[in-house]
Amino acid sequence: NANGMTRVYSSTGDTVSALSTVYFKDLKYAGRSTAPVFGGWNTTLRYKQFTVFALLTYQFGGVFLRPSIDNYITSYYSLNYSVMGDIAKRWQNPGDEKKTVVPGLNGDPTTINYSLLRYQYSDANVLSSDYIRLREVSLSYQLGGGWMHRYALKGASVSLAVRNLGLLWAANKPGFDPDFVAYPGRSNSLPAARSYNFSLNLNF
Repeated sequence: NANGMTRVYSSTGDTVSALSTVYFKDLKYAGRSTAPVFGGWNTTLRYKQFTVFALLTYQFGGVFLRPSIDNYITSYYSLNYSVMGDIAKRWQNPGDEKKTVVPGLNGDPTTINYSLLRYQYSDANVLSSDYIRLREVSLSYQLGGGWMHRYALKGASVSLAVRNLGLLWAANKPGFDPDFVAYPGRSNSLPAARSYNFSLNLNF
């Protein structure tokens, strides 16, 4: 509103203040937090002694809540500082309500906290969790030569695999990784670390 406080829609389509009671009938279904469609795809390409393997995983049809402001500094949260970029988009002056939905700091601590809570869990922050992830890529080379008979080897190969390479595509424009976002008001989880594995396989 003109004072920078969040307003939400009731079941009748009216907008009510952040301090108003919200009932179950006022809640809006925004989608599934677990994607109903998911799976993987892998392929193996061979050329002479070389073998390339790639594994992709995907999920479609789910949603998640975009991480937002932890909290504003008030008498309730005097020592907490949020580092989320939404703070720069917050309402600051009359007229800002026409260009932003991020509530401001204009009001008493109770009003500010209720206003921010309604914003954090609103459908304004609901994003698609669809993605395609590159899970693993590996390259193998089959060794050969007369030296293998000297050591009674039937076969030998070396390979290099890289895992957890990240997202190839995500439906949400900010580029969040849906598998590593925290619930509203908290920092994101760290994604799985990329790993490199070198292996030597010997068959006797």
